[in-house]
Amino acid sequence: MRSKSVSPIVWCIVLAGIMLALAACDSKEPPASGSNDASQPSQPASPEPAAAQINAADFFTRADAEAVLGQSVGEPAVRNSGITSNVTYIAADFSGIGLFVRASTTARAFDEAQAASKSILGADPVPIEGLGEKAYWSGGKVNQLNVFKSGHWLIVTIPMGGDKSLDLAKLAAGKALARIP
Repeated sequence: MRSKSVSPIVWCIVLAGIMLALAACDSKEPPASGSNDASQPSQPASPEPAAAQINAADFFTRADAEAVLGQSVGEPAVRNSGITSNVTYIAADFSGIGLFVRASTTARAFDEAQAASKSILGADPVPIEGLGEKAYWSGGKVNQLNVFKSGHWLIVTIPMGGDKSLDLAKLAAGKALARIP
């Protein structure tokens, strides 16, 4: 039986892996429009359009998590930051599932992350057919399924799924992919 204290450590490792993978990607932001035009008065940068704001819980709901894990889960932990968002669901037995979504991603950035996957996450990426436009699995200690579709990069993480992690991640990705415009 797994110790309850292992779960937070595993989640920290998983989140660190996600952050490192994203750091390997090109995340340059476009310059502010008109920022070098001295003839116009200085104005605060306008907020991103509402369409650019995403919420991972809209792509993968609590009901989805319960269906994939086969048990009830607690309230989701959601973090949103414009074009990125992640949601995590934890069950009473400390199993869980997380989805990280990044919009406005290029296929090139996704490919670069896949190429860097082994050095960052410590596992050879395994290409997965039939999910999105491109997909790969990083097993080992992180158990991450990365999927690219329509400029969206999804990372499904199932840290304590054992041998079923990939199958569970595919089910979760299928539910999330159905909600990508």
